[in-house]
Amino acid sequence: MKKQGFLAVIFLIAVLPSMAATVEISTTHPQVAHVLDHMAQLYGQGHKSASPWTVKSLFKMKNAHHFEPTISDLKKLMRSSPLIAGPLHHQGWVTKAEKSGMLPKAHLLLTKSNISDEHFWLETKAACQTEDLLREKINLWSNSQYTENKWCQWIEKEVLAIGEELQVKKIKRIILAHSALKKLFQSLGMEVLVLRSEDHHQEVSMSILKTAMAWLEEGEAKKVLMIKEDGFSFPLGLQRKDRFLINWSSLVNRPEPLTSLKESISKLQENY
Repeated sequence: MKKQGFLAVIFLIAVLPSMAATVEISTTHPQVAHVLDHMAQLYGQGHKSASPWTVKSLFKMKNAHHFEPTISDLKKLMRSSPLIAGPLHHQGWVTKAEKSGMLPKAHLLLTKSNISDEHFWLETKAACQTEDLLREKINLWSNSQYTENKWCQWIEKEVLAIGEELQVKKIKRIILAHSALKKLFQSLGMEVLVLRSEDHHQEVSMSILKTAMAWLEEGEAKKVLMIKEDGFSFPLGLQRKDRFLINWSSLVNRPEPLTSLKESISKLQENY
């Protein structure tokens, strides 16, 4: 028995250094937290071991665009390592924190220098770039062997499914409250009209409004899909019961923003 116990200890000593540690990854952005959670869930499918990372969302926020940290928040930020912050366009204060030395040593900033779209959870190309980037960091931080792009493949599948739903409804044009979904619909061959950019309070220009009205008055109103987005006003003059219109939010809609978008499009026929 003593010999067996001794051999067991030797085995553990040999194996433990090669085993992946579970690392808690902090993030300043609620959608990044959701993406990391989803990646962990997909990682666990087909693996005997649990995901090598867990996720901690540092701040509770309803709108990442308008959030500003308190002194207490910044102290919490400095103690949180490793940290993934992003997208930076939504969080200008993160860049200031980096320049002032308030970010932890192990941190990753998601910017347009390393991903092609800051709404990376809504578009296949940027999703794949982001998963490659995150996988590299996660493997470094946790000593894991995370190799498969399951999340990127999931995004691609959902985007194709959305394209199929649009074909069924014979939708060719999309009017968006703002730009988050622009690349997704363009990749599916849709004509896209964006009412406003990232500024939630920006007024819709008369030229864009005129184009939107022209699209809707061409006698094929049901071939135009309008998407209202949480936090952005939508011109009342465009809203009518005989037109395709859905309410959608990247952060609020669950289980996944693309899944909820697909389901909303599939249900359009039920309302008319």
